[in-house]
Amino acid sequence: RNRLFVLGVKKELGIKPVLPLKKEGATQYTMQDFLINNCAFGNFTHTASGEIQIKKSSGPVDDRYFLSDAVKRYVLKDGTKNWHQRGGIDLPIARTLLKTMGNCHRSGVDNYVTQDGQLRMLTERECHRLMGYTDDYKIPVSIAQAYKQAGNSIVVDVMMTIIDSLIKEGLLPVGDSK
Repeated sequence: RNRLFVLGVKKELGIKPVLPLKKEGATQYTMQDFLINNCAFGNFTHTASGEIQIKKSSGPVDDRYFLSDAVKRYVLKDGTKNWHQRGGIDLPIARTLLKTMGNCHRSGVDNYVTQDGQLRMLTERECHRLMGYTDDYKIPVSIAQAYKQAGNSIVVDVMMTIIDSLIKEGLLPVGDSK
């Protein structure tokens, strides 16, 4: 999806405006590549240059992430009365991650996947992976707070692209600035 990032700078600094960034390309991964049942914990890493490495292997997913029949009926509904939206599960491209995704919104809002014939929500680790955080990133907070952190985060690659552009424009110093 299109995004607009705005960088505010003090007028007194006399910094020229940066032209809009455009980074487009083919999607290299699908949401399923980030799932723990397709890439066990510890196998989602990065190279020294920052490229994501995914080692295909099956890892366990705790039972708490699988939906009960009652919750499953709710999340698969397409709406109520005058409000409707198209749901979807097992999407190749993840929906936007919300800070409230631990609340099990409908499938038109949150991401759900099937595993062994059962419907489940994404784990907080999978959400952080989708945002670009590798498995060495520690999540020392509660599950609810981890979902909020993922939903409020910026994708690591997007931030790196913005910083690289600022460096190329000479707006950020490179190296040791004492």
